[in-house]
Amino acid sequence: MNYVEHPKFTGRNVPITEIARATGKNPQFSFVSGGEFPDSLSDYSLVIHCGACMLNEKEMKSRINCAVGNEIPIVNYGVAIAHMNGI
Repeated sequence: MNYVEHPKFTGRNVPITEIARATGKNPQFSFVSGGEFPDSLSDYSLVIHCGACMLNEKEMKSRINCAVGNEIPIVNYGVAIAHMNGI
């Protein structure tokens, strides 16, 4: 059986619609997956990160340290969605 995600409920669309709803703004988003991560975060104002099931602890800590070192807030995807829904 093949699984097809509904376009309104993909992991990439949820933060877009939730952030737009919560802020009343329409920010630009970029998406990376797996081992991809920008070399520089200077063009970003926030990192919303998944639970990192495809990364090891060292890689995830490296991403967190990169964001913190550049004074870019980083938050877990599920925590961000929960917060925007008042949880």
